[in-house]
Amino acid sequence: MTKESPVSDKAQRREEARQKALQLQQEQLKREKRSRLIILSAIVAGAILLGGLIYFILSKAPSDLAGIEKLPSDVTAPAVAEADGAIIFAADGVDEATTPVLDVYLDFMCNHCATFEQVNAEYIGKAVADGDIIYRAHPISILGSQHATKIASTFVALADTATQEQALAFAAEGFARQNSAGLTAQQMQDIAVSLGVDEKVAKEAASGKYERFIEAASQITLNNKSLRDEKGGFGTPSVFINGERSDVNWSNPAGLPAAIQTAAEAMAEGPATE
Repeated sequence: MTKESPVSDKAQRREEARQKALQLQQEQLKREKRSRLIILSAIVAGAILLGGLIYFILSKAPSDLAGIEKLPSDVTAPAVAEADGAIIFAADGVDEATTPVLDVYLDFMCNHCATFEQVNAEYIGKAVADGDIIYRAHPISILGSQHATKIASTFVALADTATQEQALAFAAEGFARQNSAGLTAQQMQDIAVSLGVDEKVAKEAASGKYERFIEAASQITLNNKSLRDEKGGFGTPSVFINGERSDVNWSNPAGLPAAIQTAAEAMAEGPATE
C-alpha cells in the first residue's frame, strides 16, 4: 500500500479550493444575472403599468374629448379660464412681468392634493391678495370620480361669479370633505352660502354647468406631454413655477413660499448677461 506524499495532499487541497472558488464565482454570476433580469422585468412592468394607467385615464374621456389639446368651441368655459383650462387668481393691477406664476394641478379626489391644500391654501390665498403671485389653478378629474368633477365644476363657477377669496375657501372645504360619501348639489350650495356667497349665485355654481369644462381641461392636461415628469408620468399635485416643473417640498409650510421668493428675486434681477 502506497502512502500519498504531503506534496500530493497539498496539491489536492489547492485543486479542491480552486474548484470551490470557481463554483462560488459561477453561483455569484447566476445570482447577478437573476437580479438583472428581475430589475429589467420590474422596469418593463412599471412602464407597461404606467402606459396602461395613462391609456385607461385617457380612454375614460368622452369620445369627442379624447386627444384634445385646447378647449373645443362647444365647451362652455368660465370667463376666468384660459385655453389650457387654468383658472386665474390674481390681484387687480398685478404686474405680470415681475410677479411669479404658480401653476398647480389638483384633483379633488387626490389624497396628496388634500394635504397640499391643507399645508399651502392659506399662503396661496394671502399671496394672491397681496399681489405676490399669479395663481393658475388647474382643477382636473383624472381619477375616474364624478364626485371630483362636480366639486371642480362648482369651484370654477365660484371663481367666475363669486369673489376669489370665496372660491379658494370653497376649494379648501371641498378637500376637507374628500373622504365623505360625496357632496350633493345642495350641500355644495350650502357650503358656498356659509362662505358668504349669495344664495342664487351659489345655487347656479352648484348646478354642474362646468362639468364638461372640467372633463375637457382634464384631457388637455393629460395630452400635454410637456407636463409629464422625467419618467413620462403625470400625477397630482403637480407644481410649476414660471412654467417650470418644481420639485419644491410642498409638505413643508416654508417650502412653497421660499420657492416663490426665489423666483421673484430671479425675476427682479432680470435675465443673466454675459
